Amino acid sequence: MIAVYFADFHVSQGQIMESISLPAGFEDIEAPEIRKWRYAEDTVRRVFGSYGYSEIRTPLLEDTGVFVRGIGEHTDIVEKEMYIFGDEESSVALRPEGTASVIRSYIENGRDKFSTFQKYWYMGPMFRHEKPQKGRKRQFFQAGIEILGTPLPSADAESIILAQRLLQELNVSGFTLELNSTGCSECRNAYRDVLKKELGDKLDSLCDNCRRRYKTNIFRMLDCKEKKCREIYEELPDILQYLCSGCRVHHDAVKQYLFDMKIEFEENRFLVRGLDYYTRTVYEFRHPDLGAQDTVLGGGRYDNLVEEMGGKPQAAVGFAAGLDRIIAVMGELKDRERREGIFLVTIGREAYDKGFKLVQELRDNGVRADIDYEEKSTKAQMKVADRRGFRLAAILGEDELEKNIISFRDMADGSQVDLPLDGFVGRISKVLKEVDEKIKRELQDS
Repeated sequence: MIAVYFADFHVSQGQIMESISLPAGFEDIEAPEIRKWRYAEDTVRRVFGSYGYSEIRTPLLEDTGVFVRGIGEHTDIVEKEMYIFGDEESSVALRPEGTASVIRSYIENGRDKFSTFQKYWYMGPMFRHEKPQKGRKRQFFQAGIEILGTPLPSADAESIILAQRLLQELNVSGFTLELNSTGCSECRNAYRDVLKKELGDKLDSLCDNCRRRYKTNIFRMLDCKEKKCREIYEELPDILQYLCSGCRVHHDAVKQYLFDMKIEFEENRFLVRGLDYYTRTVYEFRHPDLGAQDTVLGGGRYDNLVEEMGGKPQAAVGFAAGLDRIIAVMGELKDRERREGIFLVTIGREAYDKGFKLVQELRDNGVRADIDYEEKSTKAQMKVADRRGFRLAAILGEDELEKNIISFRDMADGSQVDLPLDGFVGRISKVLKEVDEKIKRELQDS
């Protein structure tokens, strides 16, 4: 039974006044954390673009059937976690993941009719109504890719290589990669029979979730984290023993590509992922600092999904990265990666009025610039410039006005230099743009 959360309700004025706060599982993002988010989002665009992917933006709301058909009727997401509005005859849902929406767009807009091969990337908020905990929010953010129209194992390998490149570019270290194959429908049917036989007389020893999944989605039992269940599953035959020849060749080819590219991985025979649509390759990147919710990125192949959602049969592979979790384990940003622009530190009314005009000129020249609006002391203004990530503090006071100069302090290393006040806007704008371009090139080459 799908959980339905109706949007049609009445709230009194008294209730509104008493509950001006975010619902559980949602959060505000602001400085200084927002700098990490901007850096992460810019990196996603740059890295995905460098691999030849085209951006796609799908709506936050989709027909509920998109996710029931795409994700699987008996997954936890569809059964318990979707935000659904309307009724059972006609309803829409807040998207809980990105792949089903991309496939819906691919089919509805006829992309398969003029060019079956497509490479998409997306980024944005997703929603799941589940118990909030570390690494699991009700509104969370994902960035992902989809490769549509090729069954080649090189596409699986590219998605994994790209995933690792993204994490490295985002200054994430200490992660591990786990890999498995769930086979095709032929392999899965054979292994399903094995699981039914092996586990049928052990149900009383399993948790409630596993007993339910035995009837509805037996492969998801292998994903259980309960100790008593794990001990039983350790004795099960390996799914890799039941791969057909085609799936075995495919899996070996993916691993060979990773060996050739020196991508380290561990094979995990219990890795099945949480969505019904996966076939053959599945993988996850995990990070130990995240506790129980330690998957920062996961993906795999889903060759049947396009057909199951009403399109022509198309092979496909992709991944989704959890930006919230990635940002939680990102290393500190280097000064060159986070600092930009100029903060005008002024001393006295005359200097402030002059500085106010200079700030507008800097902005007109495309430079990030700001000035104090709280009549803070010089020391306090310097702290604001540092806290808000400005590269330079431009200091202007009575002495500087008298000498017709302006002092610049590098907020990264504390060095200071005086420049003529006349014409400084044009000069400094050019210098900052040149430095920005140099930094971008260095970051891309590093």
